[in-house]
Amino acid sequence: MHIVHILFTLSTGGMESMLMDIISEQSNYERVSLIIINRENNYKILDFLNKDIPVYIVNRPKGSNNPYWVFKLNSILFRLKANIVHIHNGNTIKLLFKNPRTRYVYTEHDTKLGIKNPKKFDQIYAISKSVKNKLYETFRYNASLVYNGIKTESIFSNAQERKSKIFNLVQISRLETQKKGQHILIQAINELVNNRGINNIHVDFIGDGESLNELIQLCEKYNLSKYISFKGAVNRTDIYKNLHNYQLLVQPSLYEGFGLTVAEAMAAGVPVLVSDIEGPMEIIENGKYGNSFKTGNPLDCASMIEKIMIDYPDYLTLAEIAEKHVKKTFDIKATATCYLDNYHFLLDKKNKQ
Repeated sequence: MHIVHILFTLSTGGMESMLMDIISEQSNYERVSLIIINRENNYKILDFLNKDIPVYIVNRPKGSNNPYWVFKLNSILFRLKANIVHIHNGNTIKLLFKNPRTRYVYTEHDTKLGIKNPKKFDQIYAISKSVKNKLYETFRYNASLVYNGIKTESIFSNAQERKSKIFNLVQISRLETQKKGQHILIQAINELVNNRGINNIHVDFIGDGESLNELIQLCEKYNLSKYISFKGAVNRTDIYKNLHNYQLLVQPSLYEGFGLTVAEAMAAGVPVLVSDIEGPMEIIENGKYGNSFKTGNPLDCASMIEKIMIDYPDYLTLAEIAEKHVKKTFDIKATATCYLDNYHFLLDKKNKQ
């Protein structure tokens, strides 16, 4: 079986790095190739890809409607003669000249759906139950559930209580307040520091994005520069090595299909606090393996952080249980294998027709 994954662009985001892990794991069992459509890319992400996997770059300028790039993409696909074409951006299907011998599948990565017509695909996968439910509510389409996965074996873990005078929090994601809600965490820190007198606290924001200046200005407004640092984009290897040194990960997203960084923190033995939206709540099983606050509510976020600080040994005990759960449930090997099983099912179904 030859599997071809197609991406529009490569970025340093969690989804792209996870896809490199999935593709690499699949290559241990099947022939796999990767096609990247657009010219603007962060090629450092390919460091996580098995070096034996062929990578084809169409080199299309972002947003170009020139048919030359469509023909170039399809000529690559024609030469590869793939059994499975796995698409990770819903608009890609419009660019493809379909081959009746090929199965075209798509993974929906968010609750803000990226497709308009599920019938164009032979199969759609949902990364969580919340995404699966959204697809059914919108299209009455019953997607196959394949959870996102993380490379748990690469994440350093330390379940012992952290010895530090400062309670160190971390938030890891693209700086995009309209989705990731980093401003809510800053407002919560303002409440803790300036209204409740808690000053043994510090937050590292890891990631870059268009909301950086907005967040810096918010910190200056509340005089929080001493309590908040913006670390920029950090290599995933370094994140995996150092994540276990934090006392708490906070994910204040306003919407989220899954929440890779939540699972990564759990794998590092770090307690997690998430907004009570469907994706992250699914990971922590509605409080069984982590903690939550009311979405968009900085006061509730502040109260939960304070509660965790006060009773921290109890939350560390919960984190140890969560670590075992996430390594069993969300390991990248399970994700890759689940996709492969689904591919084989599709091909067997086609052969029987």
